[in-house]
Amino acid sequence: MLFFIILLGFLLRFIFLINRGTFWFDELFSVHFSSLPWKEALQMWTLETNPPFHTFFLRYFIKIFSDSEIIVRSTSLFFALISIFLLYKLALHLFDKKTALFASTLLALSGTHIFVSTEARAYSLIFMLSIFSFFLFYTIFYKENFKKNYFYIFSIVQTLLFLSHLTILLVPIIQFLSLASFQKKKENLLLFLKAHIFPILLFFIWFVPSVLAKWNLSTFNGWFFNYDTKMANIFTTFIAYFVVSDVSSFLQTLIILLLLGLLFFLYHTFLRKPALRPILVSLILWAFFPALLSNLLGIYVPKYSLFALPALYILIGYAISHIENSTLRRAFFLVICFLHLGPLLALVSTPVYSAYKHTQYIEKHETENSLVMTLPFQESLVLSRYFKGHSPVIGFYPYPDQMSLNERIVRHNWQSAPIDDEKLDALMKRYIASKNIVFYTTYQKKDDMIYDWFIKNGWTVQEGPVAGNYVSIYLFEFHAPENH
Repeated sequence: MLFFIILLGFLLRFIFLINRGTFWFDELFSVHFSSLPWKEALQMWTLETNPPFHTFFLRYFIKIFSDSEIIVRSTSLFFALISIFLLYKLALHLFDKKTALFASTLLALSGTHIFVSTEARAYSLIFMLSIFSFFLFYTIFYKENFKKNYFYIFSIVQTLLFLSHLTILLVPIIQFLSLASFQKKKENLLLFLKAHIFPILLFFIWFVPSVLAKWNLSTFNGWFFNYDTKMANIFTTFIAYFVVSDVSSFLQTLIILLLLGLLFFLYHTFLRKPALRPILVSLILWAFFPALLSNLLGIYVPKYSLFALPALYILIGYAISHIENSTLRRAFFLVICFLHLGPLLALVSTPVYSAYKHTQYIEKHETENSLVMTLPFQESLVLSRYFKGHSPVIGFYPYPDQMSLNERIVRHNWQSAPIDDEKLDALMKRYIASKNIVFYTTYQKKDDMIYDWFIKNGWTVQEGPVAGNYVSIYLFEFHAPENH
């Protein structure tokens, strides 16, 4: 049965992989900075916001194979299939076969996991590593299997987690909190801390120079702190764990009711089965703490806490497996699969983003005096890869420095870039001098400072195609006024 679940997971992810489209900026960031000469790569990896293990891994993978979209993204697909297998083993290890089958099937059908499973980023890798980490954690500290091999492997996995993404530092924190809640043996807590000496040491070798290099930057000016929160809350975060695209209010309500029902079931299980309390507390912390913390910090980006999804699926699988009536149990499981199915079919058949929608339009309409401009400036990395025309490509960059494009990107790609009207006017006049057409790409269709500048200064505008569905970037074709 596990084979067919993994096969289902593979087929859904492979279909999406084929249809996904070109790299978007986040993916091309990974590909580009994994391919630099060693000296520059080490410098950029130090300046980058997250640790470099995934980029280091891609460096050698690309050298052996290629940097094509399907080849590079296939690494995430591979990690995803291992994740399905590991989740089955973890649920079986903690509970029973029914729970394992339910949990792994839900992961195979998860639209959000399918999305990161076909993306050339670190999220599929850290998802897999987090499941493996918790499997070893439960084996050593809950099942009390203290074999040295398990301990060393656990320490290695924690090291890879520490060196993959900053958000994943929550994993050992959750593990420590869950262990401290019920662990009466102090030596086990000390053993847990001992397993993290090497990971923490290696992490700080990267972290300290990285922080010092960015010490004077506006850390809290990151886009993720300025995320549009009008419709964002703890419920929308959990809804995004199940589905990627916008869904109907009815489907959202079903998901919320499912989560509330799960919490009610866990509460009663906690009261009735004292022996399961340590495992339940740990899984509940793993499933809910990352989303709660990110919401408290005002960060409503589900992919940063997606590593909590395995625990959520295990808890749902455990709840379903304890429905005594077999007909009702199957029906309830099918309802949950249905929650995934509609958005899932739309997802796997729809390209995420295609830069060619913009580049081919520009190549067709460009002139001798045209210019391609993009905001944010780092999107020039994407346009430069796919654009084959003759117009110069520039990213709007507001800071007066002499840094290379690579250094500008790693230092500022996660920050918004405020600028006053006077400086904006001076920069724009310098950028567009002698240009009669400017092709401008941006993430915003409204309230965009560059768009507003063109209109204010008498340029006429024509809307071009939108590149992408889940990642939408707009193209505007501006024509200069007669007195330009």
